[in-house]
Amino acid sequence: MAIKTVNLPLYPEAYYSYAVALEGVSYTIEYRYITRMEKWVFDLYTRDKEPVILSQVIVPEYPITMDYILPLTGFFWLRALPDVDPEKAKQYPREIYKYYRFDYFFYKEE
Repeated sequence: MAIKTVNLPLYPEAYYSYAVALEGVSYTIEYRYITRMEKWVFDLYTRDKEPVILSQVIVPEYPITMDYILPLTGFFWLRALPDVDPEKAKQYPREIYKYYRFDYFFYKEE
């Protein structure tokens, strides 16, 4: 069994979405920056637009959705890019694309 990673690109827009394959299944992931909270959230939908995850806050260095019962077996992880000052990232929360990488990790039989 091997750990697989899917990079989920982050962009500077306050709202955007794209299609992604996770564990061999097509999904749509939508990102929104909530100004009032100064936080990013994401939604995950099936190809048929059925919600899987709604308004999940993206937090750094935590296995997001690991404790959820989902059709997915892995988890999402926001990790700091090398040589990034974490304090600067906190000063500019809307600009996570400059300071972090967002990935999906899962196990796959080889």
